[in-house]
Amino acid sequence: MNPYFQAEDDHLVISMVEVAPYVMTKNKEEYMTDEERKNFEQQSFVSQYTGNDRYEGFLPDLMLYIQDVLQRSLNIDIDYRLQVFGDAERNYGTKDIVTGEWNGMMKEVLEGEADAAAGPLVKTNEREADIDFTNVYLKGKIHLLVKHPNNIHDYSFNVMYPLGVEVWFITLFSMFFVAGLLFLYNHYNPNEWRTVIEQDGKSYEINADNFNIRNSIWFAVSTVFLQSYDASPRSHAGRVLAAFWWMLALITVFLYGMHLSSFLVFNKQFSHIRSVHELNQKVEIDVGLVQDAPVYSYLKASGASSNRALFNMVATTQPSPIVRNIQDGIERVRQLDGDYSLVEDHNVLKFFTRNKPCDVHIGEHTLDKFAFAMATKSGSPVRDQLSYAINMLKSNGTIDDLESKWLYREGKCSGVSFWEREGLWSLTLVDLQGAYYLLLIGIGCTLTMLFIDLVAYLLCPTMFQTTLRERNDDPQGAPQYDPYRNSGQPTSHGASEYL
Repeated sequence: MNPYFQAEDDHLVISMVEVAPYVMTKNKEEYMTDEERKNFEQQSFVSQYTGNDRYEGFLPDLMLYIQDVLQRSLNIDIDYRLQVFGDAERNYGTKDIVTGEWNGMMKEVLEGEADAAAGPLVKTNEREADIDFTNVYLKGKIHLLVKHPNNIHDYSFNVMYPLGVEVWFITLFSMFFVAGLLFLYNHYNPNEWRTVIEQDGKSYEINADNFNIRNSIWFAVSTVFLQSYDASPRSHAGRVLAAFWWMLALITVFLYGMHLSSFLVFNKQFSHIRSVHELNQKVEIDVGLVQDAPVYSYLKASGASSNRALFNMVATTQPSPIVRNIQDGIERVRQLDGDYSLVEDHNVLKFFTRNKPCDVHIGEHTLDKFAFAMATKSGSPVRDQLSYAINMLKSNGTIDDLESKWLYREGKCSGVSFWEREGLWSLTLVDLQGAYYLLLIGIGCTLTMLFIDLVAYLLCPTMFQTTLRERNDDPQGAPQYDPYRNSGQPTSHGASEYL
């Protein structure tokens, strides 16, 4: 059996596209880890590679083993030449819907310019209708790349999101309006504390200030936070007003609490998407693909309704979330700060995110799987020979070894700490920063008010002394304590009559 499709040639032409970690140019800095790049820069001499030695990765090594298997098992002295598309010209092969013609690696195989396309090429029904595929040599996994929730610089005061801005202003206005009504009731309602005391003095005079303007505001504020207040309105009108204010406060507080968690964990939900169908439901974030990459081709040609829906959503989104290469996609994930995600091959994502900055996260769930295979022209004897070698390499564990060597390479970002893992589930400082900022604002306000009080006291100390004298009727500066106040027995002040 002639191993070459073109009998006049003395070698096979194997077409590939340069995409790490499957096919890489040796000593290319963008493929190195930080340590490898440092060592490379310190070298005084860099050897120049020629021919097939210029490339490394899963597929170049696989071709070496295929060559060895065919020589040892079938006694076929096979030779080959790698023809690699660079990043700028790469094209896996798409079909023109008008002319029906293929481009890229597919065109090379169909026109005999290449004996086989090693890829990484996804096996699809559309491609299989025009060419032959070898047995599958690798299964790919589709994962989602998102910005790590701990590194998303969201709006600092996201704790305010559960209520709309108009709700906050109306609630604030209602609080001061209720406080103002309580103040007016206290002065003009004949059954309120101040009016009763002014009329017959049958209660502690200190109660007259229960609902002055400051205490009325504090009553409204404290009840919003479900805290008790020392006194309650005495009149029926005041108590009805307080009851309806409490009802509004309870409704607002509980609705706020129910919706708060969804805003705090909003950026975490995309890290736990389990399927393409679930991803289709998340319209809050743009989903991107790499143009003509294996995952792009797989989703485009897939017969599954959820995969087609995802592809159509990406293709019709404006501005387009489709990027030219994987580096641009990862950079876009970083720059858009939680508003963009990238669907891509897990091995490719892992390879390009292993170096710092470690600010992105690969979803833990596999959204779908696809198959990598080599393509040959229909009827070519090369297909059977390649399939035989692939089966042999699968059975003896060689392909598993190649996966460990090239697809599971570690980097600075490969090891994830315990707290980084927990940050995908638990609330972190980034999530609660708005609450801390509110506390700092409150502390700043109190320090400012303390400064104003101190300055006012230094400038006019008699104002504070007069206020204290007005509140203290007895010589010792405090209202007399009546042990019978809560017993229901008559007292000299007649307080039990009004309690």
